[in-house]
Amino acid sequence: MHTFLVFNLGPILPLRCRSAAFPLHVDANKNIELIEKAEVPEIPDNVFLLENCPHDWLFPQCSAVVHHGGAGTTATGLRAGCPTTIVPFFGDQFFWGERIYEKELGPAPIPMSHFSVEALSDAIKFMLQPEVKSRVIELAKLIENEDGVAGAVDAFHRHLPPELPLPTPSSEDDDHPNPLQRLFIQIGKFCSFTCGL
Repeated sequence: MHTFLVFNLGPILPLRCRSAAFPLHVDANKNIELIEKAEVPEIPDNVFLLENCPHDWLFPQCSAVVHHGGAGTTATGLRAGCPTTIVPFFGDQFFWGERIYEKELGPAPIPMSHFSVEALSDAIKFMLQPEVKSRVIELAKLIENEDGVAGAVDAFHRHLPPELPLPTPSSEDDDHPNPLQRLFIQIGKFCSFTCGL
């Protein structure tokens, strides 16, 4: 049985090779031989380059994923039960890389400046450990049973003040609207006129 691993580094790589699926043979000692692209004049037969492919279809076919660490890609990989290595380069990707590492769902993130065959090989060995896969599968089950919309609405309401302060209209304000109020009054008149109201 082959182990399939997806590398999706998004805008880090040239457009023609942003995603690649690699069938890897891993021996009993977890030895993995990776060849740096610079050493290979053309892409090996066991590497399939993808230009566009839905992650929610692709990731469940894989044993593990290596990607840039965007929130959506990270969530999709975890939902698919894939141990994850993040190669962050911008924004919240560093946060997601640290969260994956803290929860032992993948190795420490590999910043682009430290990305190497050795670092990637070590990351793959980490991700292919059965206990890592078990932790990710447990989380995937939690994600599957979660009602994300209800959770988001609940979180939104929890952060609202108990009572919203409402402005009290006064006749004085109606006689002298501020510039913003005048703008909305004009927009209202224009909309009423054009709609024939």
